[in-house]
Amino acid sequence: MVSIQHQLGELLETIVREASTRAFKEYDRKLKQQQETVSELKESVGMIQRQLRSFGANITPQPLIRTSAYDIRNFRKKLGITQEVFAQILHVNTRTVIRWEKSIAVPHLKHKKMIQKLKAMDKTTLCQVIQESKAALYE
Repeated sequence: MVSIQHQLGELLETIVREASTRAFKEYDRKLKQQQETVSELKESVGMIQRQLRSFGANITPQPLIRTSAYDIRNFRKKLGITQEVFAQILHVNTRTVIRWEKSIAVPHLKHKKMIQKLKAMDKTTLCQVIQESKAALYE
């Protein structure tokens, strides 16, 4: 009986070892395939970039504009303005700003750029923009 259990244990170990070996070989095969695909894509992108440059196109990547719900809300709070005034500045509906701040929606690129411009403004210009928006909003 002990001998049968011992043989079954050894058989089970062999099966597990072989299955693991097959799984690792399959993983390695898929990894190599993906690496080849990535290399091919990099080559294609490089070729396209060279062609675009030869036509005089500017292919400089755009900087990342952080506009998470947290970033938008903190920036608005830092300015000391309401969602309504912030919406007025960006020419969107107040509900849109609310949705951005609750991560229900994300700003379109043009609004991201507008937020980025606001962040880059000097204090005097920014105060003027806020005052003009408040005046237009409460007229």
